[in-house]
Amino acid sequence: IDMKGRFADISLSNMAEKSNASIQEEILLHGPTSVIPKAIASRAVGDDCNDPIIVGELPYTDVNTTCGRGNTYSTTCLGSYDGGEDIVYQLTLTEAKVVTLNLTTTTTWTGMLITQECPIGENCVDYVTGSSGNKTLTVTLTPGTYFIMMDTWPSPACINEFTLEITAEDPCSVECPAGAIPESELCGEDLNGGCNATPVAFESIANGDVICGTAWADDGSRDTDWYELIITEPQILTWTVTAEFPVYAFIIDGNNGCDGLEIISVGLADPCVPAVATATVIPGTYWLWVGNQTFDGNPCGAFNNYVAELTAEETFITYYNLYRDDEMINTLYKTYYYDEDVEQGETYCYSVEQVLFPEVVSGMSNILFAEVPIQPIISVNPEALIEFLEVGVIAGQILSVHNSSVGDLNFAASIIFGKNAVKVSGSDITYPQSLGTQEAADVATEVGSNNIGGYSVPIAGTKDLLFNNGPFETGQCATTLAPESAIGQPANTYGFNMNKGFGYSVAEDFTVPAGMMWGIESFEFFGYQTESSTTSTFTGVFVRIWDGNPMEEGSSVIWGDNATNLMTLTEFTGIYRVSATCETTRPIMRIVAGTSGLELNEGTYWVEFSTTGSLASGPWVILVSLPGSTPVGNALQYTGSWSQLESPTGSGNYVGLPFLVNGTSGIPWLTIDPELGSVSGVSQFDINVTFDATNLEDGIYYASILINSNDPVTPQFNVPVTLFVGEHPSQDILIPLGWSGWSAYINPMGTSFENVVASVVNDMVITQHFTEMFWPQYGINTMGNFTSDHGYISKMSASATLSIEGMMAVPTIILNAGWNLFPILVDCNLDAAEVFGGITGFIIGYEVAGNGIYYPAGSIATLTTLVSGKAYWVKVSGAATYTFPECVKGAKASYIAPLRHTNTTPWNEPTYTSSSHIVVFNADASVSFAKGDMIGAFTNDGACAGLTLCDGKAVSLALFADDITTSVKDGFVQGESLTFKLHRQSNDTEYNLVVSYSSQAPNYDGLFEANGLSVINNVTMYATGIGSQDLTSLTVYPNPSQGLFNVSVDN
Repeated sequence: IDMKGRFADISLSNMAEKSNASIQEEILLHGPTSVIPKAIASRAVGDDCNDPIIVGELPYTDVNTTCGRGNTYSTTCLGSYDGGEDIVYQLTLTEAKVVTLNLTTTTTWTGMLITQECPIGENCVDYVTGSSGNKTLTVTLTPGTYFIMMDTWPSPACINEFTLEITAEDPCSVECPAGAIPESELCGEDLNGGCNATPVAFESIANGDVICGTAWADDGSRDTDWYELIITEPQILTWTVTAEFPVYAFIIDGNNGCDGLEIISVGLADPCVPAVATATVIPGTYWLWVGNQTFDGNPCGAFNNYVAELTAEETFITYYNLYRDDEMINTLYKTYYYDEDVEQGETYCYSVEQVLFPEVVSGMSNILFAEVPIQPIISVNPEALIEFLEVGVIAGQILSVHNSSVGDLNFAASIIFGKNAVKVSGSDITYPQSLGTQEAADVATEVGSNNIGGYSVPIAGTKDLLFNNGPFETGQCATTLAPESAIGQPANTYGFNMNKGFGYSVAEDFTVPAGMMWGIESFEFFGYQTESSTTSTFTGVFVRIWDGNPMEEGSSVIWGDNATNLMTLTEFTGIYRVSATCETTRPIMRIVAGTSGLELNEGTYWVEFSTTGSLASGPWVILVSLPGSTPVGNALQYTGSWSQLESPTGSGNYVGLPFLVNGTSGIPWLTIDPELGSVSGVSQFDINVTFDATNLEDGIYYASILINSNDPVTPQFNVPVTLFVGEHPSQDILIPLGWSGWSAYINPMGTSFENVVASVVNDMVITQHFTEMFWPQYGINTMGNFTSDHGYISKMSASATLSIEGMMAVPTIILNAGWNLFPILVDCNLDAAEVFGGITGFIIGYEVAGNGIYYPAGSIATLTTLVSGKAYWVKVSGAATYTFPECVKGAKASYIAPLRHTNTTPWNEPTYTSSSHIVVFNADASVSFAKGDMIGAFTNDGACAGLTLCDGKAVSLALFADDITTSVKDGFVQGESLTFKLHRQSNDTEYNLVVSYSSQAPNYDGLFEANGLSVINNVTMYATGIGSQDLTSLTVYPNPSQGLFNVSVDN
């Protein structure tokens, strides 16, 4: 436990982790690794899993050795511990057992595994490794055949002698007590993964709840169940978990969200032993956590059950009563409070009293006077700008800066150009040349250099190499092949001093080509400190940009200073500065200065730089060099005054310095006017934004408008800008009358949902995505920006076609555990079976406002084609990703209306709405149905709210919820009972259906649930007596009658 009370060695994650640091530490502790030969042809019993040593009756003991057996298996779950000679046993179980393997030996660095695979590979049931020799492994096993292997991380190359003891006992069984609450997810699902889920998902819990759940651990991953408790008074919480597996029980403080969670109590226990966590807590939100202690060896199928119980006992914790202007406004258990109920410009008086014990209160504290300053509140509209232009066209937009406070808002706006999708002409950039051989490149790689022969590649990342001032690699050492930078004639200088501590610096020039703009992300400089190792000793780099030659009058610094250390990276280049070949006392380092935000228009500039280092020598900057010569340059040095660098001194042989400029380059296609503004009080200020495609090529151009303001909460606002020049992708989406699901494979690049649907808003009644809603009639809009990551559900008063422009969306979707609105991210129709069959954990998919359903577990496939532009309800057992296939050549999208059967019954036509409950009749329940029968689902009011046709195959239907946009009740409400009827066409007869539900499906209580899924496994049919029959003779008499009359049928 660290000093902050956190449990440092306990992981909440679903995934097993081993840090690079811990692996490296293990390697350093172990030392050199020997290479053990593979097993020879002559084999003995136990040398491999094809002829293992058979474990007899348990308990079992064997004394043996691995020496002389060879290294049969070297790629297993033991990792580095499978490099020595190994031995294999076979254990066969006829019933489930808890098996303990105990290895005793004086040999160190051993490993032991158990698996069901032969040959033995990386998929193990469980394993144990470590520097000590003795190992113990306890694992719960189902009936089957298992292989046990012992090995080492050489050296030692083998285990000279060991004793293996195997014992077994019956596994524990945890029974669910009567009245307990079942966990909301089945084993294998992930519906309450808490902070490990995306989005986060918790299951509610209350004092006294007993929960029966399941958890698993397999292949480096595990299920973690999170239960959320919200309390309003101090409590002593006791969280008790008894499981069929080694279990952790955590109490977690969730008051600071997932990013700030804190484990405040831990319980852990072996199978069938209660794990108890206890904590005294103040009012707030807490998470009760259950999970395996390991990440392997406990897949779904056996020994997954647990029973968890939460008890809470009221207690007293001292607290504070907080007063504002003599009125108590809150009760505090902590020592700070953020008061949001204040007005700008007002003054408030705060004081506290402490409740030490029940009925014992301290005196009132001193009074704190706080004046709330008047501060501006900035926002912008729109939050992103996008424009589509043809080459040569100029267009403008308005960016409005809003102030929603009485405080004065002052701001400054600037443009940051991003990397364009159009390449800059190669003639504008001088790239470095490679002078090294392949052998030299190999040596450079071995010593960790990013250089392959003279820096012929730019700095890693997404930025371009804009400028290179010349090479410095001249050859290689004849014996080691290490790259070198040799002093060439007529120069006689290794380098020049650039020590900032002495006030020294150097400068070089570069030119931004005419009509271009450079966004400079970094400079790279090259230097050394004599006698350093190949680990860089540079500690800082300081940069200034001049608008002219620093030696010339009128030149001035336009960016940077000599006080800010800009160094983001320094490392060995793999090259040595030498006067005679094969010297190694001057390893050349790369020093990277980060200059994000630096933008320069066309013109010539000078970059001045100085450095610091940890050694006494230098630091020294090297010279631009060629094999056998030092080319002429124009570099400067400052040593109290500026002078040109020359070597030899007084020779007039002026030299240059190597450096690189990295960033983005392009034509300045975006301008803003004005760049400064102010807003007094609640108002807005409009900035004119001009897009100029006059000199641009076809492509996509990116920039940001950065707004710095005096709003203390949002001092900086970034507005993304995208310009499409020339042809650009677009999509037309048909949104039909009524309810439907739709999606887009075009990404409109950060545009708000409201702006995207503006062309069809007059016909749009409402659009939803789970809790997000756009209801223009009532001014409701919680959608934010439009996204292609999911689908939408809309109700339209008339059919409309929505046109969207932008970029093709990335054809990969991330699915959350549970329900998703599944988009179609390609421009062609797809086979439903192929798509859904490729989704891990797929359960069911169905169309919005229709009867098209794909449910493989129930053999339902009335949804056969997924239509580009539509969206579908999809449920998965756990978080998953799916990448759409490319459309085959010639494949096109074509609209297919939702499956809605023609109503041939006397019942009303159902209202097809956005929310539905799927009901499946299994094979047993369908035996009484005839082809042509129609089945309807009815509300308590007798309205038909779901209708399907029996076609001789498996039967399913969608039951539709009440339409929230209408005043009449035209569908089911949450929790309403379900009633079913059948209308038989062949005899025009109506039947009531009495049904029973399978408990294997999520919803089996006979009540409506939005996105519910029920399976009916038994049906009894009762004729209602409602029908018709053609008669040849019908007489009613007397007519008129006095109330008593006769009916004569067919005489």
